Amino acid sequence: MPKAITPLTDSQCKNLALPAKGINQLSDGHGLSLQADSKGGKYWRLRYYHPHTKKREEIRLGIYPDVSLKAARVKREELRALLEKGIDPKQHQQEQEIKQRNQALNSFEAVARKWHADQQAKPDKWMPEHAHRLLRSLELHIFPDIGQRPIAEIMPLEVLSLLQRLEAAGKYDTAHKVYDVVNQVFSYAVRLRICVFNPAAELRRELAQVKQQSFHHLSDPAEIGQLLRDIDGYTGTPQVRILLKLSPYVFTRPAELRMMKWAELDWDNGIWEKSGEGERKGERMNFLIPLSRQAAALIEQMKPITGHYDYVFWNKGTGQPFSEAAASKALHRLGYKDKQTMHGFRHIASTALNEQGFNGDWVERQLAHKDPNQTRKTYNKAEYLEQRTAMMQAYADYLDSLKDGNK
Repeated sequence: MPKAITPLTDSQCKNLALPAKGINQLSDGHGLSLQADSKGGKYWRLRYYHPHTKKREEIRLGIYPDVSLKAARVKREELRALLEKGIDPKQHQQEQEIKQRNQALNSFEAVARKWHADQQAKPDKWMPEHAHRLLRSLELHIFPDIGQRPIAEIMPLEVLSLLQRLEAAGKYDTAHKVYDVVNQVFSYAVRLRICVFNPAAELRRELAQVKQQSFHHLSDPAEIGQLLRDIDGYTGTPQVRILLKLSPYVFTRPAELRMMKWAELDWDNGIWEKSGEGERKGERMNFLIPLSRQAAALIEQMKPITGHYDYVFWNKGTGQPFSEAAASKALHRLGYKDKQTMHGFRHIASTALNEQGFNGDWVERQLAHKDPNQTRKTYNKAEYLEQRTAMMQAYADYLDSLKDGNK
C-alpha cells in the first residue's frame, strides 16, 4: 500500500532549495507538486491522467509565490472537478486563454481604439484636435464602465444608463455627442461582424432634446460698423487679424474658413471652391464662394506669410491650421464676448441680405444650407453663381459703408 503523502506547509514551500542542476520537488498530494529548477524558479504543476486516452499529462498552475500554496490547491480542485466531467484540464486551459485573448481584442475599448485608428489612417482623416476630442470623450465617459466588456455582450440598457447619467448631471449636449461616438463604434463593430447588432442604434430618441441656441450676433447696423472698425484695429498676429477681417465678407462656417487651402482658390475667376469631407467625419464641406474684391485682397495679404503651406491660415507653432478658439479669443479681447461670435457673422449676413431683398434661394445657396426639398439628394453648388457673385460684392460694399459710419 503506497505511503500517504503529508500535505505541504507554507514554510516548506518557501524553503524549497534551488538545485545546482536538475529539479527539486515537493508533493502536496493528488498530483500537485512544487518544483524548483536550476534557473531560479519555482513552479506549481499538476499531474493527471487524460480522461479519454488515459495517458499521463502535466499542466502548469503558476509561479510560486505569485500563486500561493492555498491558491494552487484551489486550482487543483477546480481541475479535478473537470476531470470528473470528462474534460481535459490542459485543453480547457488553452480554450480559456484563447477566449480571454479574444475578449481582450474584442472589448469595447479595443474595438473603439481600432475604429479611431482606422479613421485616422484614411486620406481624409480628422484634424488632430477633433480626433483627440472624440477619443477623450470615450476615455472619460465610456471606457471606465464598459471599456473591458466584450462589445458583443453589451446591451442597449447599459449604454442608455451611461448617457442618462450625463443627463442627470445636466450635461445634455455632452450626452448627445458621446452617443454619436458610441453609435459609430458599434456600427463599425457590426460591419466587422464583431457584433450581431448595434445596441445604440435606437437610443437617440430616448435622450432629452437639446434646445439649439442662436449664436450671439449684433443686429444694429451702427454696432456692426463699430465691430468692423474694432476688427481693423486689432493688433494680434497677422493670421488671426486677417481671419477676423475676412469672416464677415465670406460668412462661411468658422471651421470651413480656417481650413481654407491655397489650392482651392481660383484667382482668375475670383472663386473659392471646397469639395470633400470636413473636419468631422460625414460633414460635407461642399460649396462655392464668389470672392468680393475686398475678400480677395485680404487673402492676398496672407501669401507672404503662409503661401508656402497648404492652408491659408496655417499656425506654424502648432503645425496645423489655426484652432477655432484663436479668432473667438480675439473677439473676446476686443470686448465682444457674449455679443458676437464667429458663427454669428452668418446670422448678420442672412438677415441683411434678406432685408435688402436678395432672392432667398441665392442667400441659402451662399450659406451652403441643405436644400429643404428632400427628394433632391444633392444640389448644384454653382447654382445662381452669377447672381451670387453680384450679391457678394454688394454685401461687401454694404459692410464697408457700415464701417465708414453709414447706415
